[in-house]
Amino acid sequence: MPDTRQDCVIFFLSPEPVRAQAIEWGSYEHQRFTCFKDSVATASSRTTVYVIDGKDPSYTQETLQQLRSHSDHYADLCYIYDSIDPIDHRLSDGELPNQKVLDNKIAEMHQLDLLFKTIQDGLQTHEQWLMRFLLMRPDYVITPLHDWSHIRRYRYPILEVLGGPQIDTESWLNRLVSQRILQSTELVDRQKECTFCKSAQLSFIDVCPNCNHIDINKQISLHCFTCGNVAPQDNFMNNGVLVCPNCSTQLRHIGADYDRPLENYRCNSCSHYFIEGNVICRCAVCKKSMSPSDLLQNDICSWKLSDHGRLTAMHGSANDLFEVFNQLNYIPYELFIHDLNWLLIQANRYESTNFSVLGLYFTNIPDLISEMGHHDVFQLLEGFSAHVRSLIRKTDLCARTVENAIWLLLPHTDEEGVIGLESRIETATQLTKQPNDQLLVCNMAHFSSSKFPTVIEDAKLLLAQMQSELIDAG
Repeated sequence: MPDTRQDCVIFFLSPEPVRAQAIEWGSYEHQRFTCFKDSVATASSRTTVYVIDGKDPSYTQETLQQLRSHSDHYADLCYIYDSIDPIDHRLSDGELPNQKVLDNKIAEMHQLDLLFKTIQDGLQTHEQWLMRFLLMRPDYVITPLHDWSHIRRYRYPILEVLGGPQIDTESWLNRLVSQRILQSTELVDRQKECTFCKSAQLSFIDVCPNCNHIDINKQISLHCFTCGNVAPQDNFMNNGVLVCPNCSTQLRHIGADYDRPLENYRCNSCSHYFIEGNVICRCAVCKKSMSPSDLLQNDICSWKLSDHGRLTAMHGSANDLFEVFNQLNYIPYELFIHDLNWLLIQANRYESTNFSVLGLYFTNIPDLISEMGHHDVFQLLEGFSAHVRSLIRKTDLCARTVENAIWLLLPHTDEEGVIGLESRIETATQLTKQPNDQLLVCNMAHFSSSKFPTVIEDAKLLLAQMQSELIDAG
């Protein structure tokens, strides 16, 4: 590991004398400041590491907020000396590690810093802030923080800070997911939310099914068989015996003289008797009422940076990079799945049906971009896709699932045919070799119906199995 200690400075932020003595700091330049703002004027172009060494939790939280919202330092490493609260864990890089772990982390961060030397922070959008923050922390997961006082009961502190006060966090998160910048890692909770304001602060109450009034109560009633009178049980009590207040019949035997009706609830507003009340939902924020069936359902998930987001973070855009493969008889993924399912069914029913699926996974796209630049890699992929296009037929179809993988559906192609195509594509990758010996690395995996007497009739499952094989091969 190259020694990066000369390229790093450590800033201790503490309102009291520094207590962090667990690491030998002599090999690093380090300074102490009372607050974050004082350190900003001193910061240089070197990799900066912050250590918050304050006993007051509010000091730690305020400092983290200032750091993560600063345009020059939002992605810097920041450790906490003391044990940390859940919200601090989401905004910091954890507790202060030992010397070896810190050395490795600083070296890794220094290399990642070099990737962004051409990026102008002042011109970055909030999306780029977030992507860069996540890219420099490959294992970071955006986990929801449960907060009973929050309007939606869950919130994402890092999105709130990096997005700024003017951005609606929930809408921003949905936009990041729809743009495939973030992908879910775990379903944490599932909750119902207000139809009008999306608040999760809801209350449920029983009301009268006749007039929707809340003034209802459970009341034991009796039903006189003689006259049909139904009234509260207390109205039938007369000197210790049951007597109908309507017809004065003495009620001796249940089932013969009277019974208890199923309607055990009574509305004090309209005097309606009923078995069970209706349930309405009330929002504590907007105070509107609605039926529980009208509530919105929201899945609360943890998120991480996707492959697409990683490429976008490093080079501003990844969409145009892979559009070169659209010339390979490209069809939408949903249609590709439909056609593959149809062929799977055909293969199970007719022995003469032959087809193959070939997956290509490019393992070193980020490395190539780092070495050659986005534009040169685009041209390299364009040349490679032209070679592949010359190898496939008009009846062969192409689709993409992730940014660095493509799928080819090859009708009337047996095992021998798809292996031959793999060999020719491998030759095409060798043609991408550059003067510095860099070349496109492509893992391949195939499936052929001619090799199996029966096949699964689930295209998504088949591609998932093949994708795992492609990634494991890398």
